[in-house]
Amino acid sequence: MAAVIAAKEAQMRRLSDAAAARFQKNEAVRLEKEKVRREVVEKIINRPVYVNRCLDADGVRELNAAIDGD
Repeated sequence: MAAVIAAKEAQMRRLSDAAAARFQKNEAVRLEKEKVRREVVEKIINRPVYVNRCLDADGVRELNAAIDGD
């Protein structure tokens, strides 16, 4: 009985570790995309076009990419 419980606990631990590893990997990818997007947006908003308008074509493209989750 104790061996069965220990085996189930070990299996649950492995599944939990695998889920945590997947989460960390996905979170790292998400953070990298967010960092790149932030850098691109900072370059875009420093353009003189923002004196008269809010978004130029590049700004709209980045906004749409953020909405689509790219």
